[in-house]
Amino acid sequence: MPDRRHIKGLLAIAEEGEFKHRILVCTAPEPRILGGVEILPVKEFLERLWNDAYWS
Repeated sequence: MPDRRHIKGLLAIAEEGEFKHRILVCTAPEPRILGGVEILPVKEFLERLWNDAYWS
């Protein structure tokens, strides 16, 4: 299960500017948000990507 050490880089990049999405794609069983970072199971991320959820 991902925790803060897994999203350390995504948390740090927020200091560089605004990003529309910060996403950790992994084998977690359920999506969740940790420190403003979306943690998504691979299948859910791909479904969202294929449905243009991140481009609109």
